[in-house]
Amino acid sequence: MIQKQLHAILQGIANEGIPPEKVNLWPRVRDGLNRSGLFHRKPVSGIRTRVALPALIILALLTISLILVGPDRALAALHGLLGYIPGIGLVDEAGGLRVLAEPVSLKRDGITVAVSQAVLDSERTVVIYASDGIPAEAYFRNESEEDRRSQDLQYCRPPQLRLPDGSILQTSGGQGAGWASGYKSRLEYPPIPPGMSEAVFFIPCLNDTSPGAAPENWEVNLRFVPAPEGLTVVPVLEVSGSPEAAITPDEEAAMGLILEGVIELDDSYILAGTFRQGADLPGAIVMGMSAWPEIVDVNGQPLPYVIPSDLDLTSDEMGMFPWAYEIPKGFAGPLTIVLEAVAVEYPADETVQLDTGANPQVGQEWILNQEFALSGHIIHLVSAVRLEKGYEFDFRTDTSVSGISVDDTELEPVGGFGGGWQWEFSVRFEYADPVPTGLLEFRIRGLMASHPGPWELTWEPPGGG
Repeated sequence: MIQKQLHAILQGIANEGIPPEKVNLWPRVRDGLNRSGLFHRKPVSGIRTRVALPALIILALLTISLILVGPDRALAALHGLLGYIPGIGLVDEAGGLRVLAEPVSLKRDGITVAVSQAVLDSERTVVIYASDGIPAEAYFRNESEEDRRSQDLQYCRPPQLRLPDGSILQTSGGQGAGWASGYKSRLEYPPIPPGMSEAVFFIPCLNDTSPGAAPENWEVNLRFVPAPEGLTVVPVLEVSGSPEAAITPDEEAAMGLILEGVIELDDSYILAGTFRQGADLPGAIVMGMSAWPEIVDVNGQPLPYVIPSDLDLTSDEMGMFPWAYEIPKGFAGPLTIVLEAVAVEYPADETVQLDTGANPQVGQEWILNQEFALSGHIIHLVSAVRLEKGYEFDFRTDTSVSGISVDDTELEPVGGFGGGWQWEFSVRFEYADPVPTGLLEFRIRGLMASHPGPWELTWEPPGGG
């Protein structure tokens, strides 16, 4: 029998609140993230803009499933090879920069689409565009409608760049923010060849709109020219004396925060670096933060900060994740970043059996009451229920667990879904007819849980702040 692993992630909502005076995340909503989490990817139709804040907390823990670019570019920048343009991000000036010749906008049925900025270098193309005037009735009316549209990739793909030679560039990353009548997105694409100075920015559909409810298939003609002499590119200052640099080949790095570089803007600093697992937690993998850090001044007073939306905070290196924080100037230095906990994926291999009998009925429930001790955490499998197209399992966990990976090891489900709230999770498997019956076997393959610190990093700005 063909064995196909189907991972269904069960997502909880992080226990820690996010004080708005410390972290203003909404203007920096990072879109294009996969809703289903670490182990199961649901097709998406485009860059998401109006994602609920609690969902972002969990999504921030699962960035490894959202790999859009490798860390090489970011690390090269932090080593002084690249510069930074606010709103655009890191740029490589070595091969020359090109920019959008002039902003371009279109208006259809009272809705405006405007491309305000584009920057091209030898590594990528960045396009910033916005849409406004979208009426409330044009948005999704319910989740089932949204799911249908996101599954129809042929109908509504993310915006493309169509080049004169007929080639099409697809997005490799993006972020954005939304409001009641529109949204703004920053999209990344592969580089446009130096000999091409034009492209068509093609938008199949506007974000979150119902099929046919708003104008579709927008074509915006873009023209690119060499960057003007006065274009401001801020240097990235390499930080010397990093703890990692002091590690000898015979030593193993400890888990913690590492500052890689600093970008000084007119009224703020951007601190960028990595969190590295080092030799700690063998067999497990650090995935991201499970609690937002606190940044304090020399007197221990909390400092406000935002997460830059124009830096690529993704990585394909296991056991590490990038971070960056923008902090207003004027504080009493040195400042200290304090991270209380990180999200860790622990491996597991536990069998779950469900004997449905020969003729289970839709709605039939089995009380299982099974407990599993996994990497120091308790997983309680409460029950299972027969659905029209499959089965759903109900789990309870301790408060530090934020996700579980479950496989069907014997059969080939056509779908897998998971979700949860306050450490109560459900996972569902759907099958093509006929739905399997009898003795069924599933496996718990892993779990995501919070691992406590704290870890601290101190930085002294020029002139003390």
